[in-house]
Parts: sequence; C-alpha cells; structure tokens
Amino acid sequence: MEIQTNGTFLDISLIKIFKHYDIQVGVSLDGPPDFHEKLRGKSGLTIRGLKLLSDYDVPFRVTCVVTEQNVGVMDQLALLLGSFSNARGIGLDILVQKGCALKKDCVSPPSSDDLKKGLKKLVQTLGWINKNRLHPIRLRELETLKRAAEKNSPSQFCHAIKGEATAIHLDGTIYPCAQTVGDPYFSCGTVESPDESSLYLLKQYSLQDTQCNDCPVSGFCPGDCPSRLYYNDAQTRCLVCVMNQTLWEEYEGSLKKRNNI
Repeated sequence: MEIQTNGTFLDISLIKIFKHYDIQVGVSLDGPPDFHEKLRGKSGLTIRGLKLLSDYDVPFRVTCVVTEQNVGVMDQLALLLGSFSNARGIGLDILVQKGCALKKDCVSPPSSDDLKKGLKKLVQTLGWINKNRLHPIRLRELETLKRAAEKNSPSQFCHAIKGEATAIHLDGTIYPCAQTVGDPYFSCGTVESPDESSLYLLKQYSLQDTQCNDCPVSGFCPGDCPSRLYYNDAQTRCLVCVMNQTLWEEYEGSLKKRNNI
C-alpha cells in the first residue's frame, strides 16, 4: 500500500499508522526549500513532514516535477535528501502541460540541454552521496531502465495503459488515471454507470519516434506516461527520450570507470 502526499498535513498519529501498516510514503518535493516555496508553497510544512518521518524512521521517496524553473537544482534536492537517513529514492516527472502549466508566467517544461545538464549533475551528486549511506537514494527512472535492460524487455509504463487503473472524481465520474481527472474526453462513466471500454483510451498514446532504432535504450525503453504524451506538445514529448538516454549514458559511463579501476 502506498500514499502520495505533499507532507504538509503529516502528524505523529498518521506517521504511526504508516509505520504500523508498513505503508510506503511518497512526498512531492520540487527542489530545495526556496525553490519548492516558489513552485508549490508551504515548503516549511513539507520539510517538517520529512523530519517527522525521519524521527519515526519511516522510509520515504520523493517525487519531483521537472520544470525549467528547477531543472538546474535537482542536485541540491539530492543533497537535501542526503541529510535524511530514511530517504530511499527520487522520482522525476516531466511537467504535464495542463492546468497551471498552461498559464503564462507560471511554470514551463525544461529545454533538452538544460534537462541533460541537470540530470548529469543529479546522477553525479547521488553517486557521491550514496558512497556514504547505508541505504542508497535510488533514482526511480534509472532503476526502471536497469531492470528492463536485465530482462531485455520493456515493461508497461503504468497500469492505466492496460485499463487496470481508475481515479474517481468527487462527483462520482470515473477516469482512467489521476492525471486525466476533470477531462471530459477521458470520462469513463460514473460509479453508478461505469463505461469500462473507455478505461482503455490511454492505450493509444505510446512513445514512438523515427529515431527509436538508433536510441541506446531501444529494446528496453519503458516509454512514457500516456496522459503526458496526450497533453504535451511534440517538443515536450521528446524530453523523456532525453532523460532515458542521458541516464543510460551516465550509467554505462560509471560502469566503464568502475571496471577500469
């Protein structure tokens, strides 16, 4: 069982429940406190939540929405997590161009060059941090690539692709995933009258490009979030390719250095 939270309402009673039932905890954190404050607000309460998790030795992972505004400080986020012995991982979600992301002067997707630079700094920083930790802080996207490479086969990006996930709005409308909630196109009926066939709408959105055959992760690429592919424009859709390629290049580079030693 898992729970995703921004951490602002965490208290001792909730954390004791997490610990007792071994509930996996994910916290949304978009950078060091000053950047998180600009992007989401209430950074002090989120950090307080992390400290409470640490006090009760509850492992947690962080999910960071990657934007032009924070792509250059992802390494600083890693350094922040390095101060928590119970931090276990970081997940990176490329910004979805929906809602607030469509407003001017709000947030925007990173450029390919900035994303590549930011990822390299992040991987290098995590490598340095993990040398001195009992429990490493793992990068979710890199671990996914490594598992897929070992099997020499990609896995489905998410359960929604197979129609095995649902999200329910407060008004009772069903959607194939949380990202699509509120979008009439993805409505799957209601709790009282569900439309099961519509749960498969996301299946048609897959990561395909003419350059896939020349990609270093071809054959075991995990693809991308189907709803992100639906909402994002062509330029932004390529960012997951930049991410996968950069992470794999950094990983192979680290293996070569290790073997030479």
